[in-house]
Amino acid sequence: MEFKWIPPHGDLTPTRLVRIPVFCDEQGYSEDVEFDDLDPKAWHIVMMDGEKPVGTGRVLPEREETWRIGRVAVLREYRGLGRGAALMRVLEERARAHRA
Repeated sequence: MEFKWIPPHGDLTPTRLVRIPVFCDEQGYSEDVEFDDLDPKAWHIVMMDGEKPVGTGRVLPEREETWRIGRVAVLREYRGLGRGAALMRVLEERARAHRA
C-alpha cells in the first residue's frame, strides 16, 4: 500500500472513489452531505493499491494546536486486513506534525 497526500484545495477525485461507495452507497448519505465545506480546508490522504484508491481520510485544524481526523473510509474488500489501522497511524502522524 502506498499513501498519497492531497493538500488543501487539491483535486479530491481519488477520495470520491472511496467515500461515495462507503458513505453514500453503503451508509446512505447523500453526496451533498458527505462532501462539505471543510473538504477544501483539509489535508486528505488516499491509500492506494497500485493505481486504485482503496482508503481515505482527512485531517484539518479545529483550533490552535488541535487537529481533527475525519471521513476515514476503506473499501469493503480491503477491510479486516489492517488497512484502516495503517491509515489512522498516518493521519495521526500528520496531525501531530502540524501541532509541533
